[in-house]
Amino acid sequence: MKHPHSASLSPISGLGGATELAADVAKQNQSFGSLGAFVRRAADCLVAGVISKLHEYEMLIQEHHLDTFGHVNNATYLELLEEARWDYITANGYGLETVQRLRLGPVILEITIKFKREFGNRQRIRIRTGIESYEGKIGTMMQTVVDQEGNVCCEARFVFGLFHLDARKLVAPTPEWLKAIGLARTESDAPQ
Repeated sequence: MKHPHSASLSPISGLGGATELAADVAKQNQSFGSLGAFVRRAADCLVAGVISKLHEYEMLIQEHHLDTFGHVNNATYLELLEEARWDYITANGYGLETVQRLRLGPVILEITIKFKREFGNRQRIRIRTGIESYEGKIGTMMQTVVDQEGNVCCEARFVFGLFHLDARKLVAPTPEWLKAIGLARTESDAPQ
């Protein structure tokens, strides 16, 4: 779903069957250590239409995450996804200190979430985060929660922007922000 104030980028649209091929290659390479992990992550990016580096955040579901039904409540999913988003930008040098110093931070404008499978107490999960598009002041981020067996438990799409804490408005992404969300090229990305 497009945000009313932005046009969606389609960086992956011309790939045709490449996403299916990448997914098949990833499945076949699961046992090849770091190469297999790299191929799986690349396939995940293609399949999800992600244009940034894919970030993975692992965690253990604990008792305080559960509701009276013995599974993770829908509101708790949002907290877990937020925790993974903060881990993503903090790992890229844009933690809370940076937000407070620059007076610029992420703001969520819209959320679409699909609950596909429950998970429960003491279950390990992985939250994959990547950017689908960013045009003007508006970006779209995809987050997927998978269980230990690789089953997709939840898919969420967030429309977001960079918010100026003093001016109280959205601003264009800065170089620091683009680096934080994996859209800026770093020295480790440069061809060697």
